[in-house]
Amino acid sequence: MMAAAQTEHSPPGLQDGAEASAVEVLDAECYLIRDLLGPEEQAALFQYIQERDKTPWDSLPRAMVPSPKTLLLGENEPSLKFEFGEQSIIGSMVEAASDVLYRRGLRDESSETVDLRKYQSLTLAVIRYEAPDGRFAPHVDHCNDSYVYLASLGCTANFMVKGPGMAEKRAFKF
Repeated sequence: MMAAAQTEHSPPGLQDGAEASAVEVLDAECYLIRDLLGPEEQAALFQYIQERDKTPWDSLPRAMVPSPKTLLLGENEPSLKFEFGEQSIIGSMVEAASDVLYRRGLRDESSETVDLRKYQSLTLAVIRYEAPDGRFAPHVDHCNDSYVYLASLGCTANFMVKGPGMAEKRAFKF
């Protein structure tokens, strides 16, 4: 996920993609980072998710019109939680994305700005979409004093963002 020299905030194994990643500011505290995860990192993240997926796929009825499905990643739980400092590929991805923003000068060390590299905990949830026409209705990711990091694995996904400071919604492929 990043390149060459590691900083104190650069997680090991994520150095190649982040240096080459492209960053676009969509709104205040809303950034689009492309190419953070290279193919090997995407495969590792996919495998990590597959190994933890407890969704009973074989017993679920096949819908005529497939809808997005939230995976069960624990015993009847739709998410996994990680504490700050706990080593995981999820923490490494979030740390790499946050580090890109700091190295590009899009985040600063001021007391008014939350240091994204010092989170209290992370929660991973995964939604599976059927290709090629899988879609999720426009919605709001309610953060409640937190930040949302989105990643797309597999086929290109269509995302839509409308931040508080944006006059129009912005659709993009990711």
